[in-house]
Amino acid sequence: APRLLAMGTEDGAKGHTTSTASTTASQAAVKAVKATVDKGVNAVTMTSHRKVPAKASEESFEDAGGKPAKFVPTLMRAARLARLYYNGDQKVRARVLLGAMLVMCCCTTGLMVVFSYVQRDMSTALSSKDVPGFYVSIRKYICVIIVAAPLFAIYHYMQSLVALEWRLWLTRLLVHKYFSNHAYFALKAEGTMDNPDQRICDDVRNFVESCNSVLLAVVQKFLSMGAFFGVLWGISPELLLFCFAYSLAGTIVTTKFFGSKLMGLHFQALRREGGLRLGLG
Repeated sequence: APRLLAMGTEDGAKGHTTSTASTTASQAAVKAVKATVDKGVNAVTMTSHRKVPAKASEESFEDAGGKPAKFVPTLMRAARLARLYYNGDQKVRARVLLGAMLVMCCCTTGLMVVFSYVQRDMSTALSSKDVPGFYVSIRKYICVIIVAAPLFAIYHYMQSLVALEWRLWLTRLLVHKYFSNHAYFALKAEGTMDNPDQRICDDVRNFVESCNSVLLAVVQKFLSMGAFFGVLWGISPELLLFCFAYSLAGTIVTTKFFGSKLMGLHFQALRREGGLRLGLG
């Protein structure tokens, strides 16, 4: 009996020790979970109360650091983003489409130059009452219209195709980045970027269309300037210099005093549209 009593006492002591160890482990686990939760709450609280720089949509167009965006750094960032597409996995197709679009741009610009000369000949024939010359100008005018109709249609088709291919590739890239390495949760926790889905959809479209329109506008202006340079110089060198000075001054004034404000308003409109879609959804 004493032996059995001793064995029971020993087993009871072991069970009590095991129960105490389990209770201690459970309490430690609860404290660890509580500390983790408190740390997360504090992090979220600090993030929510952190002072965020003024956004571009409030007053003017700004960069990621909250400073007013400048033309050259913005252009360099756009060029780096464009190189991702034209040096990426679809670079052959992208470069072929870009080259075709630029060729069509040169053809349409040259056709507009020819059209201006045809109009000049027609006006000259009308003013001098030259009937045979007027009919010759009419035939040239009809030929230019016949060539211009399909040419401009193909040119606009190439613009839309280049923009669509680029937008599709860039959207896929951003969506992949958005769902990789918990970037979605990081953006939600930081709260410094509103409506990422809206930015992926609309900002990619605006970026692609703006890049294409700016590139084509620059190419067209340089080609037109080269085509009409000799004509204006032959008429009056002073007139040519005045046209250059006037266009340069107008570009600087409109960009400096109106461009940034209009860009900020446009960005603000996009942001509020995204908030409205989010609220309706």
